Amino acid sequence: MNEKPKMDEKLYFTSTRASQLNFARHPSNTLPNEKMIEYKLEAEKRFGNFLFVPLDIPVIKDDLFVEWYWENAKPVKKLNSDVATRRTDLESFVSVDVAEEGSWVFKQTNPFQNPWSLNYRTDFSKLFPRLTEQLYEYFPVKTLDSYAIWSSIESIPAHRDDAVFLDFPSSFRIMLHDENPAPTLFVEEYKPNNNVPVPDTKKYVPRLDDTNSFVWNNLRSRHGSDYLGNRKILVLFRYFLLDWEKYFSLMDRSISKYSDHCLKSNLTLNDFVKIEDDML
Repeated sequence: MNEKPKMDEKLYFTSTRASQLNFARHPSNTLPNEKMIEYKLEAEKRFGNFLFVPLDIPVIKDDLFVEWYWENAKPVKKLNSDVATRRTDLESFVSVDVAEEGSWVFKQTNPFQNPWSLNYRTDFSKLFPRLTEQLYEYFPVKTLDSYAIWSSIESIPAHRDDAVFLDFPSSFRIMLHDENPAPTLFVEEYKPNNNVPVPDTKKYVPRLDDTNSFVWNNLRSRHGSDYLGNRKILVLFRYFLLDWEKYFSLMDRSISKYSDHCLKSNLTLNDFVKIEDDML
C-alpha cells in the first residue's frame, strides 16, 4: 500500500504552496490578500522547522460523545486518488463528518473536493455544545467550517494528506479517545519523491496528562497509525480560517511548554519546494 509516488512530489508541493500562499477566498476572510500572504510567510519563518508540536490546550473530552460516536460513525470509502495514495479501494476508517446546515462547504468543488466519502452530521453543535465551544475557545480559528472524527480500522501507512502544503504546522488533531495500551499514531519526516524517511525522525504522538491536542507540518512530514485491534477517536480539522495572532501565541506557548516533546527538522524549505528569487 505504501507505493512509490507516481507524481513529482517536489513540483506538486511547489505549485500547491504557491497557490495556497496567494489563496484568500475563504468566505469569512476580511484581510487583504497582501496581509494574508504576510502572515503565512511569517508563520513559515517562525515555525517551518517544527514537524510536530503538542498544543498548550486543556484536555478536550466529552464522555457522552464516545458511545454516541460508535453508534453513528459509518465506514468511509476512498473515492479519488490524491497525494496520499493513488488507490481508491480503501475502507480504512469509520467517520462522523461535521458541518453546519447550509455551510458553504456543501457548495464547493475544487480546491475543497474531498477524496473520501462523507458521513455529515449538521446537528453536532446542538448535540454536543460544550465540545463544540471548546474547539472555538482553545484553537486559533475564526471559523471551523468542517472537521472529521475518524477511527481507523486497520494500520495506516505513512502518508501526507492532500491538504495544506505551506511550511508551518497546521494539521490540527485531537485524540478524543484511545483504548490502546500505547500510542499508535506517528509522524515522520520524508523528503519529496522519497519513500525512505529521514533517519531518527519517527515520533509517536505522546500521551500527556494536560493536553490531547497537537499539530503537525503536512509539507515536511508524513503520518500514519498502527492498528492493535483497539478503538481510538481522532478529530481532524478540515476547513477553517486561522486567527493568525492567536495561532502565533499558541505556537509560542506550546513550543516553550512542550519543548521536550516537539519534533524538529534539520532540513530547509528548499528541500521540499523549489524556491526562486522571483517567487514567493
